[in-house]
Amino acid sequence: MDDGGCLRTIILSSVNNGAQASGAAGVNPLWVDIVIILLFIFINGFFAGTEMAIINLNDNRIQREAEEGNKVARKLLYFIENKGNFLATIQLGVTLAGFLSSAFAGDKLAGRLSAVIDPTGVKPYVQNLSLILITVLIAFISLVFGELVPKQVAISYPEQFSRYVVGITRFFDVIFRPFTKFLNFVTRLVLKIFRIDPNASTQAVTEEEIRMLLMEGRDSGSIHADETLMIENIFEFDDKEVSEIMTHRTNVCALSVDSDYEVVVDVAINERYSRIPVYEESIDNIVGVFHIKDLLLYLAGGHEEAFNLRSLLRPPYLTPETKHVDELFREMQNANIALAVVIDEYGGTSGIVTIEDLLEEIVGNIQDEYDDEQREVIRVADNVYMVEGLTSIDDLARYIPEFKLDEEDEQGDYDTVAGLVLDILGRIPEEFEHPMAAYKNYLFRVMAMDDNRIARLKMTILPVDVNNDESVGKERGKDKERDRNKEHD
Repeated sequence: MDDGGCLRTIILSSVNNGAQASGAAGVNPLWVDIVIILLFIFINGFFAGTEMAIINLNDNRIQREAEEGNKVARKLLYFIENKGNFLATIQLGVTLAGFLSSAFAGDKLAGRLSAVIDPTGVKPYVQNLSLILITVLIAFISLVFGELVPKQVAISYPEQFSRYVVGITRFFDVIFRPFTKFLNFVTRLVLKIFRIDPNASTQAVTEEEIRMLLMEGRDSGSIHADETLMIENIFEFDDKEVSEIMTHRTNVCALSVDSDYEVVVDVAINERYSRIPVYEESIDNIVGVFHIKDLLLYLAGGHEEAFNLRSLLRPPYLTPETKHVDELFREMQNANIALAVVIDEYGGTSGIVTIEDLLEEIVGNIQDEYDDEQREVIRVADNVYMVEGLTSIDDLARYIPEFKLDEEDEQGDYDTVAGLVLDILGRIPEEFEHPMAAYKNYLFRVMAMDDNRIARLKMTILPVDVNNDESVGKERGKDKERDRNKEHD
């Protein structure tokens, strides 16, 4: 027989002798020891997964279900509201399971492994080496199957996982109660020594974190894009000033306080506003607000012959143009005011703002039966848009997300697209003039003027790698050709 055969014979003989000795001493078979070790690892995984599942639950949903009478939700809510006891139970279970699996494996398997490594038993270090190898192996298996795998499953399916394990966890919570109370007492004592409040909450959710969750929800389809936009508008609501959303004085429909009955009725019918500012001498001196309902009440009283507009006015609500819109919204709510007159730093009238204007900053445009269906930005071709001059820079960016001002341009003295173009041109265009203005890879052409105000523009988005001067020349040539064709027709 060769040396290899002799070695195998010695090893097998040693293993058999060890097994016989173990059996004679009443030691469990190898497979029984392995099953017990795996059971401890499974228990470790149970507690580790339960911890992650309950921590990652939607607290509001569980509370709502508990209030509706769901028994499982009530048990989960108990752990959510008593996280100190819950964590103590979990940690006690994890610690016991991990300790018992390692100790049992070291006691039952180290001797078997040393008999395989050194059948003669003459090498003193083999027993210690076997113990180390068994400990490392059990630690690896426990880490993968007793920690990482169950925790990952629990994070992926927290609600399903929690509902399956909550009953058993409640059982362990009762069994471990004397130990967890002692552990919580010691924990609070240690925290008190270090002057740490165990009840202090550090879960302050920031606006940026909520925005990130909104983006994730929108991308996954769980939150509708319109809902995301509305919530983002709420966050931006307190950052805007009244001057950014008001109707400018040049577009305000106003009445002179000296207007007679026929003029007032004509304006009320044709303009279709329910509230109209009234001025004396100039629009910079708003003396009141005329409400159409007051006119109806006046007519119902039969006082048409003695009509006096001043007697029907309500006091104007004045607000500075630098006030934040969220502050104005609360003020108008508390005062039951629907229209406010915006005043500039010199005391003149900048414009007006209504409660509807404020709400539209959150929910978007609100159309009623009297509003003209006119969009601020209309797509007329690929990369070509017709834009109302009074469209705000922010609104244009909503229609065309890639449009964005440079940081230094955001500090400019303009809020609208018309203001941006005027700043680039450096002058006011003539009535029938159609000048062009280039900003980065965006080309604006004035299409219509309203007195000295740019009423409408055409916006063309050019390739970013194209020189602006060259592009302006090409577009100007196209526009001149169109003008010649119109004249010829």
